[in-house]
Amino acid sequence: MGDSPELGGNSVGGGDPRVHATVASARAVLFDFDFTLADSSEGVVVCMNHALGRLGLPPAPADAIRRTIGLDLPTALGILAGEEWRSREDEFFEHFVRKADEVMVDSTSFLPGAVRVLRVLHGAGYPVGLVTTKYRHRVEDVLERDGLRGVVDLVVGIDDVPRPKPAPDGLLRAAGVLGIPVGDCVFVGDSE
Repeated sequence: MGDSPELGGNSVGGGDPRVHATVASARAVLFDFDFTLADSSEGVVVCMNHALGRLGLPPAPADAIRRTIGLDLPTALGILAGEEWRSREDEFFEHFVRKADEVMVDSTSFLPGAVRVLRVLHGAGYPVGLVTTKYRHRVEDVLERDGLRGVVDLVVGIDDVPRPKPAPDGLLRAAGVLGIPVGDCVFVGDSE
């Protein structure tokens, strides 16, 4: 691990030597999914507006919904509809999940270069994991669809941890399942 020529140059980190040194010293690489590796925003917009409509609320602007991606659904509901609607978060959740079962996998696509990065890291011997606020089975279905199940060693979804990101539960679980100290893992995400 760490000595692959693919990890330098213009592949991982765009040639930034700090990124190369960080990845080269890691024993595993963990990624966020949405907006780091993949874009499922169109599906999220459809599901959010479906769930809002089922509560009798008007649709939210797509940009407002996109800003909530990565948050848990109760928090997103509070932002989009107002905190007073959080009393109906179970109903909102049920409608969102039902619609997501129909549309989410087909509306998710990998960002340019993401598949190559996953393949390069896997080929260099790094365990690769995904830590996401999506349900594990949905991400696994996307990986299966795109022939990446053998490239990604582990998916930790929101259904695998007691607290979603930004809590560290998902990262700690991923490191534990991989059997690698969390300090020896690099996490790549789109937010702080």
